[in-house]
This record gives sequence, structure tokens and C-alpha cells, in this order.
Amino acid sequence: MIYSVIFAEGGMDGLIYVVIGVIAAIGFAIGIGVTIITLIYNSIKKIDKPSKYYLMVFGTSFLIGLLVTGMICGATVS
Repeated sequence: MIYSVIFAEGGMDGLIYVVIGVIAAIGFAIGIGVTIITLIYNSIKKIDKPSKYYLMVFGTSFLIGLLVTGMICGATVS
């Protein structure tokens, strides 16, 4: 409750950018991790996929990671 009041009043201006950066970094780490796991799994099973497939896996996992971390951060702040 107090954090939303501080943000509404304009205090701690730079803190919101730090929070956004941390959330983006967590989403990026989730995307990289899932892509590496998928790459390892496909190489063990001898499944040949183009690089566009892994880019799509990264993008999808990155967005899901952003959604989950954003929901967690939003639930704890408000």
C-alpha cells in the first residue's frame, strides 16, 4: 500500500526502472533457460529444428516469464 502511494506521489522515480529491469532480466533468464533445455532435448533425441524454432521458443518463454514475474510483483506490491 505504501509503495503505491509513493509511486503516485512521484517519489522514488528511478526505482520503477530498477523493478522493470529486474523483471525483464528474470524473463530473459527464463527464456534462455527454456531454450537451452529445448536445444539439449532435441539434440539428445536427434530432432533437427531450424534456428527460427528456437527463437520462437525463446520469445514465448520470455513473454510467459514476464507475465508470471509481473503478476507476482504486482501481487506483492499492491
